[in-house]
Amino acid sequence: MLKLVIQTQYKENYAAHNEGYVHGVDEAYWKFKGGSTYVIEDLDFISTEYLQGLVDEVSPIFCYSNDASESYVIDWEMVDHNDTPWESWETPYQLVAVEDGRWTMSKFDDNTDGGYMRDCILSKTSEWTYQDGEMVKGSYSALYTMECGKTVLNDSGLKAYLEEREEKEFA
Repeated sequence: MLKLVIQTQYKENYAAHNEGYVHGVDEAYWKFKGGSTYVIEDLDFISTEYLQGLVDEVSPIFCYSNDASESYVIDWEMVDHNDTPWESWETPYQLVAVEDGRWTMSKFDDNTDGGYMRDCILSKTSEWTYQDGEMVKGSYSALYTMECGKTVLNDSGLKAYLEEREEKEFA
């Protein structure tokens, strides 16, 4: 089996933050800020036209352009399912086709080795559902795994967990 790996570029227009900036009139100052990797797994070798169609189908999920920033596809490739052609520190987004033309996108953030979240959080798994390039209202969820082994759902659950933990710590 193979997987499709899509690389994007993200950039910001720093001039858009200036008071009185008018896009298309004033000079833009675009700064490249990195990008993201998106993966669709379990594909058989398929024609280039099919794969380009697949990229075109999913790209509205993560590509956009406005006065202040934009994200766009810079490359895509088919790789063996065991290959990881992204940087070791990067966690790609996983895309999975579901019924009725919908797609789920998920991302796993490991927080155990110098992550960006509080130390008591081991990991976070985020999931979104999209249809026709738009996020389905109410479809986002986040599952946090805590150092004690407990899991909490969404930011409200995390907030409650942290408040309870703090109360016990200072009791």
